[in-house]
Amino acid sequence: MSHTSSQPVTSQKRSTAGIILIGNELLSGQIADLNMNHIAKKLFRHGVDLMETTVIPDLENEIIRVVRDYSHRFSYVFTTGGIGPTHDDITAETMAKAFEQPYVQHQQAYEILCARYGDKNFSDSRGRMTMMPKDAELIYNDATAAPGFRVENVYVMAGIPYIMHTMFDHVLKDMIPRGAQRHKVIVTCKVIESLLAPGLHKIQDAFPSIEIGSYPHRLDAKTWEVRVAITGSHIEDFNKVKEQVVALCLSFDQESHCANG
Repeated sequence: MSHTSSQPVTSQKRSTAGIILIGNELLSGQIADLNMNHIAKKLFRHGVDLMETTVIPDLENEIIRVVRDYSHRFSYVFTTGGIGPTHDDITAETMAKAFEQPYVQHQQAYEILCARYGDKNFSDSRGRMTMMPKDAELIYNDATAAPGFRVENVYVMAGIPYIMHTMFDHVLKDMIPRGAQRHKVIVTCKVIESLLAPGLHKIQDAFPSIEIGSYPHRLDAKTWEVRVAITGSHIEDFNKVKEQVVALCLSFDQESHCANG
């Protein structure tokens, strides 16, 4: 599957996505991931359904296995981590192997880094960041210039959050069409979740195209609050579900309220 870099247009077909977080430091707990939530929120607003995410180590065979699986199952795959200048940054070379492409220096990536740092400062380490699969399309990086890349339907980005964020902005702006708009509201109700459950179950059965999620938390020793998230693309069904959930919550708590998610 290939995608052009022309300005994206809105697509009414539902697109799916998977996220692969690559890095031993994530699995050991040395670094807390700050990328998945950022990607998920922006995908939702872009009309792309995030279906699955996973964290894997910097192991070639594991990266190849998971990338091929995700690439087959989802419209778009986003990876973070492992494209820096050090010896343990193996993601780019591994992507070439996963898609059976030569691992070569990308001329445009080379020119970008030379312009940024100059020939005298163009070290072998920086040269590693210009190496990628032969048919890679660059993902631009306004933060440090070193680009990510797309190979087939896999978008390979840095693991450092502020660099990944700027790369992902370019991906959404230039490389992925918008999907159908999705709507989301949160209804908040002071009640024990088990009291809401039968009514929510009934509403969900009547409107299977709308997602209803229930998230309880304790306000104090005696008071529970439930946040009911309603998500969907079909505006008429969405509005009907919102009305019914609000009415259900008001039957238990007259101070229940509804806010955009």
